[in-house]
Amino acid sequence: MAPDTPVRIAIACQGGGSHTAFTAGVLSRWMSDDVLDRFRVAGLSGTSGGAICALLAWYGLASGDPDRPAALLDGFWADNSATAPFDQGLNAWTLWAGALQDVVAMPAVSPYDNPFAAAAPAELRRLLTRHVRDRGDLSLERAIHELTGRQAEALGFHDRGVLTEGAAADLVVFALDELHWDDDVFVADLPGGSKRFRRPEGGYRATVVGGVPVQEHGELTGALPGRVLDVNG
Repeated sequence: MAPDTPVRIAIACQGGGSHTAFTAGVLSRWMSDDVLDRFRVAGLSGTSGGAICALLAWYGLASGDPDRPAALLDGFWADNSATAPFDQGLNAWTLWAGALQDVVAMPAVSPYDNPFAAAAPAELRRLLTRHVRDRGDLSLERAIHELTGRQAEALGFHDRGVLTEGAAADLVVFALDELHWDDDVFVADLPGGSKRFRRPEGGYRATVVGGVPVQEHGELTGALPGRVLDVNG
């Protein structure tokens, strides 16, 4: 290797709470000119929030603007940070309950095992919508491909994630200009009548599984055509 040839590296981004925040900070630093002069990023991947970090960093690199990766990462996670009193209080309670498990015997505490956790996917969609539709950080086509075709390819599902003849007709039909989220509500739709926290959304006109509509204009059709997928057939 020539002395001035950048070293090719692949980065796998860890997800999960504070790990994701740390990952975003490290990536922001790594995407600076003085680092990229010495290293060539050949691949970026991740899990959970780390996958979002990888997507933002890779899209920024692909734009050709050396300042774009750090700006995308900082902007997205600033929006996702706990700034409201309620969010800060919930974070503090979760950390306190987790630390208490090391002192006294008590049920395991998971940040995902609570009625408020169900609102997280809607919040994530809100953030992605803001950065795609409102700010234009990602093109609509690129964002959809990253969430569908790229994931299907990585998992080995070659008949999904694309709109082409012979592929599985698993579709989500939405109107980008109509995407919105209503006020948070409690709903009792879990087994045993348990409640969960939900943020109803609008703009999703239909969900189609195997060519069969299972949701139209926010109402379930009653059809259940889904099945467990196996890359081995």
